[in-house]
Amino acid sequence: MKKCRKLAAAVLTLALAAPCLSPLAAEEPKVTRITTEYTDGTRDREEYGYDQHGNAVREYRIDSDGSTTEERSFYGEDGELEKKTISSYSSDTGIRTEETLWSEANGDGQISRSSATVTKPDGQQTVTELWLDGINPIKKVISSGSSRITEEYSYDEDGDQTRLTRTDEAGTLLYEQTTAYPDGQTVETTARDYLGTVLQSSLRMGEDYSIAMSEEIVRTDGTRREFSFSLPSIFSLLSLSLEETGEGGQAGMAEQTGFSGENGGILSGLLLRCSVTGGDGTEASFQISGTDEGDLLCSILTSGGLNLSARIGQDGTLTVQSAAPGGIIGSGFLAADESGQSSVIYTAYSDGTTGETRIESDGSTLSVTETRSSGISAVTQLKDLTGESENGGFSLETVSSSGRSVSLTTEELAECSRIHLTYSHGEVSQEILEKDEFFGTVYRYRVLYRDGRTEETTLLDETEGMFLLMEMLGHMADYSDASWYIQ
Repeated sequence: MKKCRKLAAAVLTLALAAPCLSPLAAEEPKVTRITTEYTDGTRDREEYGYDQHGNAVREYRIDSDGSTTEERSFYGEDGELEKKTISSYSSDTGIRTEETLWSEANGDGQISRSSATVTKPDGQQTVTELWLDGINPIKKVISSGSSRITEEYSYDEDGDQTRLTRTDEAGTLLYEQTTAYPDGQTVETTARDYLGTVLQSSLRMGEDYSIAMSEEIVRTDGTRREFSFSLPSIFSLLSLSLEETGEGGQAGMAEQTGFSGENGGILSGLLLRCSVTGGDGTEASFQISGTDEGDLLCSILTSGGLNLSARIGQDGTLTVQSAAPGGIIGSGFLAADESGQSSVIYTAYSDGTTGETRIESDGSTLSVTETRSSGISAVTQLKDLTGESENGGFSLETVSSSGRSVSLTTEELAECSRIHLTYSHGEVSQEILEKDEFFGTVYRYRVLYRDGRTEETTLLDETEGMFLLMEMLGHMADYSDASWYIQ
């Protein structure tokens, strides 16, 4: 259906065409046509064809911009649907898609099959074939030119996936993942790719619905990434959200979110930790935890010198402490206005200087302006690019008074999604994290140097992509913090 169309009254014309007037007269004795006209002169057209039994055998649509979609259904002598084809063309991208779905015998049973061909404007084609046993995929083959990726899946008697393999056209094993279910609450996964990267993960849900998860990725170059998360019984959160105040009214927002309470609420058992060790020896860690008093503790620590911690009290107060390169230590507190649209963090540093951090939001943009008594300042903005950028996404940028800047932007394209981290100064000009879904699903990480050099790494899977994104955020934080001292 059309989007962003200016408001207009649509005129619908329904016409029942005689069989002799339809190009599909032999197989479609009845055709229904619908035309939707708009006041700007454009129109959409739809056509529906039926066989003598009333089954829909053809659905066709053409939009005013030239995009088309056609769906055909084929039935057997018993009236059962045997095959379906779907064809589409997008005038925006110039991509054509042809898909066929059918069933075929598999021993004593049936399996579902599909074959989809995507053709780009330059003629490049990708063919995806899929075999499903019920709702579970058992095999997937993706071909493009002379390249072919084959994925095969295995399941246990409960229908849970136990093994996944990915091979190329030469039969070389590119990726293997095995999953075990040692008891009714635990899932353990081990994965390895052709580069020697190994993933170990464990997820456990207790009988009281508490959750504990850990993941570790190790590369042959020594790069290591670890992630852990634990949360007590979800019922503690539910009981808080249903709790009533002494006056008979509903609990306040703090109680409803488990942020308060006599025992500290659900936060008392919260622990989220991520640590990254790079091949060059650099380290970074990020941690969130809850206290028995119901406060929330956050900390960021990197070997590049960033040392930042914050405590959010159950009464809404915020205290911040940071240790900057050179031993300068600062601590501050938060003051918010009555409207909640802005707030200020006042900070005093060990070198005698003071700082003011003003936080403001207008709904689509969050601005953080930091100003210190020494005269240096920095502005950080988080902006939603929906409506401003053709590819949507968001941007996060920090600009210091020295002129140094660092920005992170995301974009969603037809075939891939990208995250760009761009630096104004230094040896590295840009870092790019990319998820390419045109030919299978491939994750790439590229580093662009200011002298023209480029380094590219293929990632194990989306889990490693998540870790790498955290690492990029650590790089951004280090760069922003260092910018204060390079004036």
